[in-house]
Amino acid sequence: MSARSQFLSGYLLSSTALVGVTAGALALWTAQVNPASAACDINLPTEGQTVTCIDADVTGVYAANDERNITVVLSPSASIDAPADDGIDLNGSSNVTLNSGSSVNGLGSYDAIRFSDGDIAYSGSSTVTLNDASASAQYGNVLDVQLGAGVGYTKGSYTGDSFTLSASKSNLSNNYYPGGYSTADAVKVDTGVYIEFGVGSTTEATAGDITVDFSETKLNSYGNGLNLKSIGYAKGLYDASANGGAVSVELSQNSSINTKFYGAGKNGGGTGILVTTGGVAKTKYGEYDDNYAGSYAGMISIGL
Repeated sequence: MSARSQFLSGYLLSSTALVGVTAGALALWTAQVNPASAACDINLPTEGQTVTCIDADVTGVYAANDERNITVVLSPSASIDAPADDGIDLNGSSNVTLNSGSSVNGLGSYDAIRFSDGDIAYSGSSTVTLNDASASAQYGNVLDVQLGAGVGYTKGSYTGDSFTLSASKSNLSNNYYPGGYSTADAVKVDTGVYIEFGVGSTTEATAGDITVDFSETKLNSYGNGLNLKSIGYAKGLYDASANGGAVSVELSQNSSINTKFYGAGKNGGGTGILVTTGGVAKTKYGEYDDNYAGSYAGMISIGL
């Protein structure tokens, strides 16, 4: 019996006044105390808010453009199954935590969890943490993190958002589109910085770091398992520097990444871990000896 049910039962036994309430009125009072739509306390969070989900939610959690620093926490056994959009859709500098027995599921071609709207003006960090939980997608990405940020004309130095995915005793999986000719990656991350043209004397782009840490966690996908991209691109007038971010993947305690093949004559069986990092720097007036264009690779660390 739940705490609310115990309270209601005790109150009925101790109060003769409430015994006389009609069944219809009592049912209405009970519904108002625990409305079915109250699974997540905020479905459209704004800057700096924390969302807590305690039950089954079919609406999802969505941040408007430019609303950052949002935290979403799923309590044990809570779930999000939004049929008309991604399960959770946030901007940069935000965090998602799934606790014991909780889940987020992307239905149809929607993603389970999505981050977007990277902004080179912030250089923040975002995290997704699964503790004995699950995230899945039917035909979309389990996790789609598009924090790569681009700008046309600018000057100065910029660093992209970093991203960390930590999972313990958890499961991540997606399926293939009916017909079996295409599928999404399970985890797709882009933390790059792309400066199309620097108008100052120095232009520098540094991609954000990416960290994946699995412990007793299984990832199954019909596309790529982990598709991690951290590219710095800078084009300047006289000087330009571009740096790839550091990408670290650690699988421990019987963790695994499995990419599946969906049948003879059909595409499938993506790469388990696909990492792209590095820098591309160019200068417009590169013919002068005193100009400088430096491109630097990022660091890749994979522990199994």
